[in-house]
Amino acid sequence: MASSSVKRLAVTLMDASTDKDHDVQEQIYNSLCFMGETAPAEILESCASYLRQHDKLSYVHRTIILRAMETVVRNNLTSLSKETAKMVIVLASNEMTKSKDVIFEWQQAASSILVAVGRGFINCVMEEILLKFQPGILPHFFIMQTLANLAVANVFGMVPFLNSVLGTMLPMFPIVKQDPMKAVFCVALQHFSESIQEYLANLDKAPDPSVRKDTFSSDMFSAYDVLFYGWLQNRESKVWNPGDPWLSPWLGTLSPVPYFSAILLLHAGFAPDHTDELVEKLQTFRQGLHNPDSSALFHTCFNIAMIIGKLLPPEQLTSLIFVTFEGLSDPDPNCSRAATVMINSLLKDRGTILLLKVPEIIERVHEQLQETPEEHIKKAAVQTIYILATQHMAAVVTSLLCSPVPYDSETCTLWKALSSDPPLTSQVLTLLLEKMTGDVPYKESKASLLSSMSGRVATLLPLTATCALREVLCQPESAPTVQELYSLLFVSLLLRVSSMVGVQLPKNLCTTTVRKSSSPPTTSRSLDPCSSAIEALQFMLNQGGCEEVTLSVETDGGWENMKKEETHYLGVTSLSRSMVRYAGPKLPIIIKSLQSALSSVYDSQRITATAFLAQLLQSSDLSDLIFLEPLMDNMTSRLKDSSVIVRMLAVRGLGNIAAGYPDKVRKNGSQLLTSMINAMDDREDPDHIVTQEAMSSLSRLLPHMEDKDMRSLLIHTAIRIRPFFDHEKEELRKASIMLFGNLTRLNSEWSEEVLFEQILNGLVTLLLHLQDPKPGVVKACKFALQMCAPNIKNQSLADMFLSHLHPDRGLHYGEFMNNVCKHLLQGYPDMISRLVQTNISYFKSTWPDIRAAAPMFIGFLVLNMQKEQCNLVDLDHLVTSLVILLKDPVPAVRIKASEAMGLLVKFV
Repeated sequence: MASSSVKRLAVTLMDASTDKDHDVQEQIYNSLCFMGETAPAEILESCASYLRQHDKLSYVHRTIILRAMETVVRNNLTSLSKETAKMVIVLASNEMTKSKDVIFEWQQAASSILVAVGRGFINCVMEEILLKFQPGILPHFFIMQTLANLAVANVFGMVPFLNSVLGTMLPMFPIVKQDPMKAVFCVALQHFSESIQEYLANLDKAPDPSVRKDTFSSDMFSAYDVLFYGWLQNRESKVWNPGDPWLSPWLGTLSPVPYFSAILLLHAGFAPDHTDELVEKLQTFRQGLHNPDSSALFHTCFNIAMIIGKLLPPEQLTSLIFVTFEGLSDPDPNCSRAATVMINSLLKDRGTILLLKVPEIIERVHEQLQETPEEHIKKAAVQTIYILATQHMAAVVTSLLCSPVPYDSETCTLWKALSSDPPLTSQVLTLLLEKMTGDVPYKESKASLLSSMSGRVATLLPLTATCALREVLCQPESAPTVQELYSLLFVSLLLRVSSMVGVQLPKNLCTTTVRKSSSPPTTSRSLDPCSSAIEALQFMLNQGGCEEVTLSVETDGGWENMKKEETHYLGVTSLSRSMVRYAGPKLPIIIKSLQSALSSVYDSQRITATAFLAQLLQSSDLSDLIFLEPLMDNMTSRLKDSSVIVRMLAVRGLGNIAAGYPDKVRKNGSQLLTSMINAMDDREDPDHIVTQEAMSSLSRLLPHMEDKDMRSLLIHTAIRIRPFFDHEKEELRKASIMLFGNLTRLNSEWSEEVLFEQILNGLVTLLLHLQDPKPGVVKACKFALQMCAPNIKNQSLADMFLSHLHPDRGLHYGEFMNNVCKHLLQGYPDMISRLVQTNISYFKSTWPDIRAAAPMFIGFLVLNMQKEQCNLVDLDHLVTSLVILLKDPVPAVRIKASEAMGLLVKFV
């Protein structure tokens, strides 16, 4: 490299010294110093020229350059010419005294240069300094500092000048008024004294043995006389203060029987004096009503109710029941319980004629619960609804479904009545499932008249049916029925969950008549369509004996994942995995039902069914329970689904065969491979999720495939996946790199040469991504490089990959890359230009860590090149690219760019 090229590199670095980041500044300093080791004179001349031409450069940045000059001088003093030394001395002297004010860092840096040069060119330095150290004129602070430090740095060279220096210095003592200047004068005297003593103690080595103590005694005595009797007597003076900054710069029964009997006769159309056997029989129960024994009292009430039930005409029965309801809130517990017995007895005896009155009865029971929410009232209400439901199940369910949601605590109590009798509960659950699935799950609706945005809104009846299922299923008494209807409930509720993801509540929900309640609803939470379906499914699993499934999915975060569109399939996958583990024998019927959902008109249901079935293919535990081929066919048919998520899940399902049924991979290798390759070429996959899954799945399938199945597609696959090495999505980078590593395992003779070229094409990228910000990608790179090792035709490099790239260990990247570059240069000398150019292309990488790694890579290449290899690099293009990188917004990148720039001096 010519001198002009060295200067170009130095000027480029000095231009970058205006960087505000301290670490970048330090690296620029280090790079200038490194260059100075190779071309000291050129660097010193470039630095001096730059400072002279940039007079307005801030002192902070001037300091960086001056520090570098001082280091170059100090490390290369013996090789400097006198001309270079003089040039440096004049420049440093001017920088040191340019400002009359003391600017410590800047002027200290300049002073240090003079001291460094003074170690070898003391006469030249003193010649320049004495020009600015004139009798009667107070010198610059740093002139004195420099003289003091020179006396320590070069004793033998400086002592001969001290007579002259002291002669000029002593008369200045009276005009020294400022403490900083007094301090530096004192320091100078101290250093002068020390240097004189050292000189005299080593006279045998001194250039002038004739120098004696008395040569300086008079001047030194006079100087110390001023210090002791003048400056030291001034107590406010900071000359002697060791704390000076310059010295330390750092919530009754009735129904009276006689009156009640008369009322009954009048209601029946008889005269008041009419007699009736049943009515007369009521008189016999009078004493029973006064019996303190509760059992006798309830027996009496039951008999009264039976007589009344037979006597009253249908149109009067409801009124009697409603009036008796009021007795439920009697403060006397016996009266309240008697009313309960009478109501339930009337319903058992005459309830079959009350079909049209079901809604009114339910409403009245609900109101009574609100007025008196005590435990015995709740039990009475539950019994009432249960008796009514055994006679009019559909009417009771339909009526309860008209209750507003979210259900209040009273409505929840009424639903509880339908869970205690297995035959009844079976009918109720079946009817509720019909209500839930009998209408579309949601409708599209615009957010507002002015908005073009539309959203999915839950249809009301399926929504309320889902809430009702939750209330019935949460009761432990429903367990026998749940186990009977397990598969039907599981599939229906799972598909309901899928249909409710991202669905809003219907607007008319807010306008439904809301019952007044004495207590807040049990669902103090806000109603969410998807959460209600999930809770129903969870209760169903628990009552079905699968508590482990519920807990496992919870631990895995599956329930929360199910609620979100973007992660719903992950939650379903977790559910499928847990079902395999804890409820495998229940799966065959579930699978058969879910297979029909694969052709659902709703994307969400196809996604759910595919996700659940795809996961099953990963477990060999089901080999005795299911037939694999139909599931494989299901997955293959979904590869052309209109939903990109369904296609991705279908690919995943086929890939799962590698873990669950590896022997099927060898048998169906060609078919599976074709499916994977076609999936990677999916043109309606803007986010590449199908491609990513295809790469991950192919990585799992490859170890179980025959080489013959891969031959014709290896090159196509390697080329197809390489652009994803640098994709912005972490999972795409990871999947593509892992697949590349697995491809390189195919090291049969036919593939060796083909793979070698592909490895070389991807080598720089893999090495740079060892600095990827995502640990998963770094781990994938380590794996891929280790898989490449047997085919790279460079044993030393292969050994490094195998020994240093442990997936779970840290890596000292700089040291590793330095050694890698040595082996690259030795093993592939013709690839130098290709290696450099590929690294330059990463100067525009999205990730700062990789932008920083690329110039580091180049720097190590340059550092380890042989002289003749330098000609293979386009230096101008490299320098231009590094100059641009020096303006990178990230300091760490600028540091590496400046470091690499400094190393280019190797081209000299």
